[in-house]
Amino acid sequence: MVTAWKGKKMKKKTRIIIETFRENKWFLLILICLELFCFLSIWLIDNRKAEAIAGMLFMLTAVLLMVFGYAAGRKFLKKQTYLEHLLEQEGWQQEAIDTNLLSWQEQYLLEELGQQLNEKEKRQKQLETEKKEQEEYVETWVHEIKTPIALAALLLDNRKEEMSQEVYQRMRYVNVKLQEYVEQIFYYSKLNCEHKDYIFRRVFLQECVEHAIEDYRYFLEEKQIRITIDLGNAQVLTDQRSLEFILAQLLANAITYLPAMQEEKEISFMAQHREKEVILLVKDNGIGVKPSDLPFVFEKGFSGDNQEVNKKTTGMGLYLVRELAKSLNLGCQAQSEHGKGFGVELRFPVV
Repeated sequence: MVTAWKGKKMKKKTRIIIETFRENKWFLLILICLELFCFLSIWLIDNRKAEAIAGMLFMLTAVLLMVFGYAAGRKFLKKQTYLEHLLEQEGWQQEAIDTNLLSWQEQYLLEELGQQLNEKEKRQKQLETEKKEQEEYVETWVHEIKTPIALAALLLDNRKEEMSQEVYQRMRYVNVKLQEYVEQIFYYSKLNCEHKDYIFRRVFLQECVEHAIEDYRYFLEEKQIRITIDLGNAQVLTDQRSLEFILAQLLANAITYLPAMQEEKEISFMAQHREKEVILLVKDNGIGVKPSDLPFVFEKGFSGDNQEVNKKTTGMGLYLVRELAKSLNLGCQAQSEHGKGFGVELRFPVV
């Protein structure tokens, strides 16, 4: 198959060369005649110099043909570039171009580029269809898997008295992490989706934070992490579900990286009003991030150099926070002082 494709390409190149010379045959014929005339004139005058002159004329012919071929090739490429640009313009159709007004080169290029464009459009439509089917499958799968996870959490709470505290804690942790990973899969699949199902409305930050904390309340109590909320009556215009996911990811990240042996552990949610924006700062008082690592905290898969923590995290949480914040038109910036805590600042435009 590869050999056949190469043979086809070689035939096309050969055709271009032959047709180029055929199109300019009179120019080439005149050139050859002039050289023959010069050679015969010199031979009649002094045939001893004819051999040397013939060699010079041969070299001159070769140089002229090379220059001619180079110029013809550049002209051909310019036409190709122009037609590529023409065909890619929105609204242009290959059938709308009058081929009678085009040279053989332009007709050939138009045919080739038209085929390439059609193949490109077919591949694009196929990719869009496959992408849409994948998104629909993931969305269906997420909704289906949430039901047994929620049911498992309910059964776990109802049977809490029948199991040891250690077993309950472990199973509760697994259940919450399952919910977290399923949500990550859902939002990750939505990142490049053209049609977002956001519902923008004014929401209270206090309500969103409380909803985000709910699933992690048990871990906060178990690890003795104090939550400080100073949001007042701050309201923002956003998609509530997506914002709650962002807050949950920031909360999970803070819980994961707060040292277990630290005596006073705290996660704070604070809002600040400025002239054209509302700023929400989610901050912990843990070990913070090294200055050299701070520019990379939002990169996909980044989890720092803490080996103990790396085993418990996918490195996707903060990446999804940043990407989703972009999608919601929110500013997102990390701040940290190594050894004194880490925070993420979300900036909501005031509309």
